[in-house]
Amino acid sequence: AKRIIEEMIEEMNLSIKAAAHRAKIKKDLKVVLVGGMFTVDYPVLEKLTKKVHKWINKVEFVRPFEEPARTALKFALQRFS
Repeated sequence: AKRIIEEMIEEMNLSIKAAAHRAKIKKDLKVVLVGGMFTVDYPVLEKLTKKVHKWINKVEFVRPFEEPARTALKFALQRFS
């Protein structure tokens, strides 16, 4: 199980790096944490932070203000109303 979690952390790191690269973000990166993986009894966020800090100096991990599905619904209603 730990190996699977470690692989997942590495995949999250690569995904964050790819998204930052595509968005041309080179500093002050903000990442929204969604999902139950960040509530397990394993230092997921700490390990992810160490990996991300290897390629960018300043990163802020934040929790969403509301459920992602609610935000998506609001966006859709505004966009298509």
